[in-house]
Amino acid sequence: MNRTAKDMSETRQPVLEKLRAFLQDRQWQQYFSEHEWQELCGLIQAENAVLAKHLAYWSRLLTSWDTRSLELHRPVYEQVCEILALVLRESEPSWRQAEQDALRLALAETQVQLQQKQLLFWRFEQEQKQQRVATLAQENEQAQAEVYNLSELTQFVGHQLKGKTELIQDALDGLMGVLDADWTALYIYADPAGEQGTFYTLRHESFLSHADFPFPHSDFWDRFWRGPVNQTYIHDEPLPTSDLEALFPGACSLMAQALKMPNGGRGLLLAASDAYQAFSGFRQLFNIFGAHLTSALQNAHLHAQINELAIRDALTGVFNRRHLEERLDYSFELSRRYSRELAVLMIDIDHFKQINDTYGHPFGDRVLLEVAQTLQRRLRSTDIVGRYGGEEFMAILQETGAGGAQTVAEDLVRKVAELRFKAPGGETVQVTVSVGFAAFPEHVMGLTPLVKMADDGLYAAKNQGRNRVGFTGPAADMLQ
Repeated sequence: MNRTAKDMSETRQPVLEKLRAFLQDRQWQQYFSEHEWQELCGLIQAENAVLAKHLAYWSRLLTSWDTRSLELHRPVYEQVCEILALVLRESEPSWRQAEQDALRLALAETQVQLQQKQLLFWRFEQEQKQQRVATLAQENEQAQAEVYNLSELTQFVGHQLKGKTELIQDALDGLMGVLDADWTALYIYADPAGEQGTFYTLRHESFLSHADFPFPHSDFWDRFWRGPVNQTYIHDEPLPTSDLEALFPGACSLMAQALKMPNGGRGLLLAASDAYQAFSGFRQLFNIFGAHLTSALQNAHLHAQINELAIRDALTGVFNRRHLEERLDYSFELSRRYSRELAVLMIDIDHFKQINDTYGHPFGDRVLLEVAQTLQRRLRSTDIVGRYGGEEFMAILQETGAGGAQTVAEDLVRKVAELRFKAPGGETVQVTVSVGFAAFPEHVMGLTPLVKMADDGLYAAKNQGRNRVGFTGPAADMLQ
């Protein structure tokens, strides 16, 4: 008598419960899809087990599970065989051993095929990784070279605080070495129109600075000016001869970057080569270096400003006493070593305390400032003038003997006497100065005696009525 479907279901139910417990205990059931589990239930509940159906199911399960991450090393075949053994033992005890062996053999062949595919995939993946490693190694080597070059450049440029021109020369020299360029250049302008500026060029160790350079504003060059600041452009196409001939004769490759300079100015950093495509791979380095050069120039500008504040008198703008004495020491040593003439003037505003007491200190400050500016206008650019203290000034005259010092002193007395000031009450005030001088080596051979003789001459002029030049050296004359 045939069993009913209900009897068969009741017979197979303990098998399913046992299978569920088995899978739950090993935490495998979560990897069955709903379709896979229903198909397995159907196989167990079928009245007659068919080898082909079992093989198709277990092969699909083996393949499906092979793509899922069950455990670290994914022993998928062993896991499937454990479930299959339970199913055969509990659900299909009537299967002959030969049928079971055939099923397991077919599954083993499926597993071998999967492993072969996995090996092929791993081999392909390994080859891809090796290619990526080789590419990364090449990129890393290039990056290390760029970092080294950039480090060398930045150390070369920013190793110590330098003057603006020296800094630019070092920067262009270092950049030329790294890029192997034939030209490096920097154009800087401050006026809004950018019609004229300073053009610094370096070619074959020949550094030149062209002041008031009329940089061309053709369509070719304007494309670089119009671009964003600190963005590098490379031009490898045949370059317009008319645009480049005056700047970079024979150049075939050009790299340019617009820079924002201190005080709101603009600049253009340039590199040119006689070879085509000479700057491939240097764009990022050139871009970073442009930003670093801008920063270094800003630091140099700030350093120059700070240095000026440190050596200038805040009220008059001439050198302060500390810097004045440093320059005097240096100038005297230079004159002594090379047997050159040097003269010193000591200048004092007459009756300055009375001016302050009568008209107030703001008016006195105006007098100090105007007298200092008058001294600067009369003296040469090679001469040095500073505020020695209070209303007293010192002038250091390079390459000047006694006769020249006397002429300059008399001229200063005359020019200051020509000044007129409007006092707060509307009164016109005249200011005068007294001056003493001395010269090396004509009068004295030492620095201290040189300053003392000039100071003595100043007091001699005051004792003789002021508004005059005084001298206390050999064959002393009181000079009117």
